[in-house]
Amino acid sequence: MSKLSRVHKVIGSDSKNVVTLFISLDPDRDTPAVLKSYLSYFHLNSIGLTGTKDQIDKVVNQYSARYEIEQSDSAAGYHINHSTDLYLLNKKGEVARIFKYDEGLQTIADGVRGVLGPRKETDE
Repeated sequence: MSKLSRVHKVIGSDSKNVVTLFISLDPDRDTPAVLKSYLSYFHLNSIGLTGTKDQIDKVVNQYSARYEIEQSDSAAGYHINHSTDLYLLNKKGEVARIFKYDEGLQTIADGVRGVLGPRKETDE
């Protein structure tokens, strides 16, 4: 999420036309209130989504993502391993591009600008 905040800074004023969807894989821990609080730490237009395990699994499968819940000695008793790809969707909700975790800010910003289309000149 911090990387996406930096991408929004690179995009500049066009970032007002971008919505970041954060999909939780842990509905027991990530309630709507927890998601709202977490996302408030990042300066971007974002929506936190969660649901039942079946609903989450449907979205994970739709985008060929992966996750697994692994028991651990952490305070929660488990942690979640998951894919780290970033999916850029167009206005129709279709995948326009997939970015790998290590892709740079400028590459992601350029991809977002490509989906947004040409800037419209405004009279000031």
